[in-house]
Amino acid sequence: MRFTDRFGRSLARYSRATAATFREDGPLLLLWRILVKLVSPIGRLGVSVLYEKDLTLEIPPVEARVPATIRHGTEEDIDAVLALQGYTLGAEIDEGEITFEQRRIYLDRLRRGETCFLVFVDSELVAFDWMCRQWGEAIPGFPIILDPGEFYGAEAFTATVWRGLDLHKFVNNSMLRFAQSIGCHRCYTMADLVTWRSHRNLRRLGYDVLGVVLWFRLKGTQKVLVLRLQGQIDLFARAHCPARIDALMRRLGGDASHPV
Repeated sequence: MRFTDRFGRSLARYSRATAATFREDGPLLLLWRILVKLVSPIGRLGVSVLYEKDLTLEIPPVEARVPATIRHGTEEDIDAVLALQGYTLGAEIDEGEITFEQRRIYLDRLRRGETCFLVFVDSELVAFDWMCRQWGEAIPGFPIILDPGEFYGAEAFTATVWRGLDLHKFVNNSMLRFAQSIGCHRCYTMADLVTWRSHRNLRRLGYDVLGVVLWFRLKGTQKVLVLRLQGQIDLFARAHCPARIDALMRRLGGDASHPV
C-alpha cells in the first residue's frame, strides 16, 4: 500500500510537471524534452542556436522595468553568483562536485580576463551576464575561440522572482554598449533550443541567427557528434584549428588554462 501511495504521488507530480511544460513550451518542445530524457542514459543530446550581432551599428540604451545598477564582478563575488543559481555552498572540501566545478569555471574566466556583469536591485544581486573576449564554453568539445574585436556572451541568469522585468535585456544591452566602447565590432552568443524566452529576448535585442547545430555526446567518452541543421557553424571549428589555439595561448600566457 505504501508503494502504491508513493507511486501515485510520483505519477501525480510527473503529470503536473508534464502539463506545465506543455502549457509553457508547446507540444513540439515537450516532445523534444522527452526525447532528450529518453536518450540521457547513454549520452547528452542537444540543439543549440548560435547568434551574432554587428556592433558597428548604433545600440540605443535599454532600461529595466525596476531601478537597477550594474557593476563588474570580482573573485569575491563568485559565492554570491553561485548562490543566486541555487548551488550548495560550503567549505571547499564539503562542496558537491557540480558546485566545485562551476566555481573553477568562474575563477578561470576572471583570471584570463573575462568580465561578469552583475545586476543589483538596491543591494540584492538579481542577475548576471558573462562577456568572454578570449574563449567561452559552448557545446561539449567545441568552445568558442574569439579573435580580437569579438566577444561571446557565455552565460546569463536572472533570479526567478525577478524575471519579466527586462533585467536580462538591461544587462545584455549594457554589455553590448561596453563592448562597443572598448573597440569590439562583433559579438556571439548561444541558446539551447528549449529556452524560448532567451530566443525571444535575443531577437528583441537585435541578434541574428548565425547557425543551428544538433549535437550528441556519448556517456563516459569525450566523443561529440555535431551536425549542422541551419546556417553557418564555422565558429565551432575554431576550437580544432591548431593555429588559432596557439595564437590564443600566446595571448593568454603560459599559465592559462586550455580551452575545453
